[in-house]
Amino acid sequence: MSMERDELHDLWETVLLDQLTLSLANVNFSSAEDIWVWGLEENGLFSVKSTYVSLSAEINIALPLGDFQEEVFEQIWKSPAPSKSIAFAWQLLHDRIPTRFNLERRGVLQPVEFSDCVLCVGGLVRLLIIIPPNLFHMFACLSDAAIGKDHRKGVRLIWNATVWLIWKARNDTLFGNGFKEAEQVVEDIKRLSWRWSLARLKMSPLFTVRMVC
Repeated sequence: MSMERDELHDLWETVLLDQLTLSLANVNFSSAEDIWVWGLEENGLFSVKSTYVSLSAEINIALPLGDFQEEVFEQIWKSPAPSKSIAFAWQLLHDRIPTRFNLERRGVLQPVEFSDCVLCVGGLVRLLIIIPPNLFHMFACLSDAAIGKDHRKGVRLIWNATVWLIWKARNDTLFGNGFKEAEQVVEDIKRLSWRWSLARLKMSPLFTVRMVC
């Protein structure tokens, strides 16, 4: 058994050596000093934009986006919310966050019979709530309802704060043995939106918060 293992290892190294030799066949070596070059930009310099475009292209191969979804993604990056919450929203719309469904699909969690959202209260109070069919339409509806450029920025900021804090509340409930009533989550969204607005928009968010909430 040991002899067979050694032979397989030698064969594996031989294959790797052949691959390396083939890769270097057309390489011209020089005495110039090695430098780092970012292949996604003509000038060889790193940029966040080229990285984003490249990652988006990779994701869109598996999940092609329509014109409407592409437009929403462009608007998301114009939100005045902190970059960490915008990046989270980008992952959320691409369905790349570790929700229960995604973890079950990847085999991390076992499927369960009851898999409703841990924060869902609609069924408990027997309310029929009509909301946009998905997050793309929800974001677009709020943005289109805004009055003016500054108001639109405030609405987008509140949308980012909302999805960010709902996600945190959901994780606290599932993994931190905690629980927040829906009213408390709403209050947290108001406070965070207020702080973000004062820090990033340099204006009072009172009018925007009243309109949305």
